Amino acid sequence: MRRVLVGCSHCGRTILFGGRRELGGVYCSAQCVQCAVLLHESQRVPATLAELHRAMTCTEPIGRWFKNELRISPEGITWKKKHRPLEAVTGIRWGVTRITVNLVYATTNCSIGFGDAQGSTALTLGDEVAYLRIVTCLWRATGARLIAELAQGLKAGGRYDFGNFQVEDDAVWLRRLGKAVRVPLSQISMSTSLGQLVLVSQADRWTDGRASFDRHWNTLVLENLMRRALQSGAGRLSSVAIGARR
Repeated sequence: MRRVLVGCSHCGRTILFGGRRELGGVYCSAQCVQCAVLLHESQRVPATLAELHRAMTCTEPIGRWFKNELRISPEGITWKKKHRPLEAVTGIRWGVTRITVNLVYATTNCSIGFGDAQGSTALTLGDEVAYLRIVTCLWRATGARLIAELAQGLKAGGRYDFGNFQVEDDAVWLRRLGKAVRVPLSQISMSTSLGQLVLVSQADRWTDGRASFDRHWNTLVLENLMRRALQSGAGRLSSVAIGARR
């Protein structure tokens, strides 16, 4: 019987073995599942204000021996007596790392980070279900605003650093042999690999850039905004977010 290969519903990469089924699609990795869930959440419009408040509210105990509660609500994020209003949050990051010993799965480390102008908080947990609940809630609470702020900054002429590349409204500065190369947005291919956002020039596959989802701030925000732009064929990142908010 001939085997039919399928592509990841998020990044398009061919899935040779296995794959994870979520949201009616097949995904090559936990990172692509997570990105797809967050993209779905960012496009879903709550019917009422009460539903919106419920969607961005959760309480999760974190800690192996001594538990501390992480609380997310419309009023802000609270962790160990430190409270941050949602509007003060300027950066988010998270990711999943699966650890193997002698090619045998051993454990899963899930990392979550959020911060403001005064500092940042980093959390680590092993419960992947709780992790997904937290990041989905955190995205609902902060994602749309961070996307809008990034788009507004790009429209105003800003250039932002992500990993080893920089982003402008209509182009990305990628790297080739240690040198920066400006590539128009229309000539960018995007994928995810090993917990990283990967951007490649369509004209030269050796011209690329990478940013980690769990080590670099707001890579998830950029991924969401850029995917919308590339899928719609928009020439500017700001046109997607600003147009969607009208």
